Amino acid sequence: MRSPLESLMLGMELHILVISAWADLLNYEEKFKQKGSIARLFCSVNMLTTKKCEIKVKTFVENMEPVLISTDVKKIPYRSLIFVPLLQDDHFYCVCFNLRDM
Repeated sequence: MRSPLESLMLGMELHILVISAWADLLNYEEKFKQKGSIARLFCSVNMLTTKKCEIKVKTFVENMEPVLISTDVKKIPYRSLIFVPLLQDDHFYCVCFNLRDM
């Protein structure tokens, strides 16, 4: 669609579909990385959509399954990084779960 791509123009508010498409592209490129490198998983923007904390955990778990299915990941490797974009008050944040280091 054209309108999400137009949001890449300078001064425009970035459309959430652009971030989800970028996550899909990065997950696709993970298939071609060198063996032994850090496993990374990029989530779409709809991982957390509610305000209550207890509902967010349930929503996160429910939304993680489609991400794993779309990336052909059977289970998340022990030594990996998981990137989750969050939208709060018209600002995007990227939260990284580092499973490599305790």
